[in-house]
Amino acid sequence: MKTPPKITSTWRDLDQPEFSLLDEVPRRQERSKVLGTITEYLTVSVFVLTIMAYQWIHWLFKWEPHPLIFSVIGGCLIGYAIIRISMMIPRLNALKLEAASARNYQNALQQLSARGWYVFHRVNDGENNHLGTMIVGPAGVYCLTARHISRLGDAPQVIEEGTDGSLTLGGTPLLGNPQQQAQRATMQAYHLLSKAGLDTISIQPVLVFPSWRIVSPHEANPVWVLNENLLLQRLSDLPSVLEPKQVIELCTLLERYAAS
Repeated sequence: MKTPPKITSTWRDLDQPEFSLLDEVPRRQERSKVLGTITEYLTVSVFVLTIMAYQWIHWLFKWEPHPLIFSVIGGCLIGYAIIRISMMIPRLNALKLEAASARNYQNALQQLSARGWYVFHRVNDGENNHLGTMIVGPAGVYCLTARHISRLGDAPQVIEEGTDGSLTLGGTPLLGNPQQQAQRATMQAYHLLSKAGLDTISIQPVLVFPSWRIVSPHEANPVWVLNENLLLQRLSDLPSVLEPKQVIELCTLLERYAAS
């Protein structure tokens, strides 16, 4: 009997339908942690500099100090602190970009809401299955799966969609198979609707990469791959397919399962 493959925490995170891009708490906690660590190193550096200055003053006034020893020790500690801070700055920049992407995504959803769409955040089907963000309007039901990819240094900022629906970033396939995750979330949404007798209503899976440029999105593919701007454009031009009664029933259902 084969031993099941070990599921690491990284792949467990990648297997989630949505990285809670709209949830500011984890991002703020990590940012505070990084800033706290930087503050610790800066505090140590200031302390060591104070000792060094004190020793040099002793030397200037012939108080028989030994500044060279303290300077060597202090220089090593300060050099170490500078290295560690420089290693954390890219992560701090990545958190800043992620926050900007979250704001862009949130603004897009707010604009959709202002245009008559009903937006339900962090929908859970009651069986511990996270469906992502669902939006409902006369033009149909859409299950949104948001993904954020950190951009560090000169990393490419373009996500390319192939004719077969595959996604690549700089020629490298994206980890975690996000299209399959979007389809899985949509199937769980279908199951939720079917329990309420709304199984005849179709749901379009949408994969959203806020702040990224999408190259060659193919409307014929089962999963729409868009950024926040393309999402607004695509939904603005859709014809009505649902009756007002169906929209009310859908909103009543999703309101019970969405985050308050």
